[in-house]
Amino acid sequence: ISKSMLGGERLIQRFLAEASTYLQQNGIIIMPSFHLAGETNNPLVQGQKHGYDINEVFRTTIGDGLQRGEFSIYKLKKKEE
Repeated sequence: ISKSMLGGERLIQRFLAEASTYLQQNGIIIMPSFHLAGETNNPLVQGQKHGYDINEVFRTTIGDGLQRGEFSIYKLKKKEE
């Protein structure tokens, strides 16, 4: 679980760089994020670097299971150029 979630910065950077080419006009991306992954894998932080408008649409605290802590769901939309 740790490797898939904390696999470094390359995966999220590649995804955000390429995702907009697959979105239809006015398309959005819904991304979940555990805050324990840090800023390196936080869509709110990294999405801004790739030209997305980001809104946090849900936030909660997970108290049981393998991944505990703050959890958010973000909506990303490519900024108009």
